[in-house]
Amino acid sequence: MNVALITQARVGSSRLPGKVLKEINGETLLGIHLNRLISSRIVRHFVVATTTNEQDDAIEKIALESGWNCYRGSENNVLDRYYRSLPEDEFEYVVRVTSDCPFVEGSIVDEVVQYTMDRHLDYCTNAIGHQYPDGIAVEVFSYQALKYSNEHATDKFDKEHVTLYMTRNSNLEGGTIFRGAEFPSNLSLGAYRVTVDKQNDFDLVEKLICQLGSKRPWMEYIDLMIKDKSLAAINHGTIKDEGYLSALEAEKRRDKKIL
Repeated sequence: MNVALITQARVGSSRLPGKVLKEINGETLLGIHLNRLISSRIVRHFVVATTTNEQDDAIEKIALESGWNCYRGSENNVLDRYYRSLPEDEFEYVVRVTSDCPFVEGSIVDEVVQYTMDRHLDYCTNAIGHQYPDGIAVEVFSYQALKYSNEHATDKFDKEHVTLYMTRNSNLEGGTIFRGAEFPSNLSLGAYRVTVDKQNDFDLVEKLICQLGSKRPWMEYIDLMIKDKSLAAINHGTIKDEGYLSALEAEKRRDKKIL
């Protein structure tokens, strides 16, 4: 199977501007994120999808220096940015991650991709429920599901959140167009948060990396937080930036009019 991975990144952020350019031990958060994902055994094409804004020139520079491709498109229509970042019909599956998650890695990507391919699903994610920490989220979908969504989504919210149209029109949400599934796991780590949206999130990630470095398996960072409860307390209760919500979380927030 030809599999592409796309991570969305931009300098502008409502809660913590320039967060992906912040450095820890001489590495940017974006660089750490990209270097951990490149270890995937299944993905064959890696893309950073950023905007055409001049301030995102720095994003493109880091992407190219890290051996990734870079596509620059619409700031607000992220769904279209994803679709146009890939050569048409060259890939069968697409992985979505977000650049504010420095600890997501190639191994968990491979697990979700393999599960999706084995079952011929249109959509699969490990971000449903409370199995995985916030920041280890992976979404996998077929290229045809991405293409169909981009052609048919008309709602502004659908365009801002890449997979929202897919999930709402899948069996996961009572729809009939796409066949979706939750990636199964017996973990119960949803209380832990290793994504960066606010300064206290960065403070936690900085402490974790200073203690363990940036190349350890993601579970080792969580194990450290479990052992040292003062670490988990650093960003306890922080709300994720709505620009990077998972599709299902975004839908729930819209229904509750949180956004």
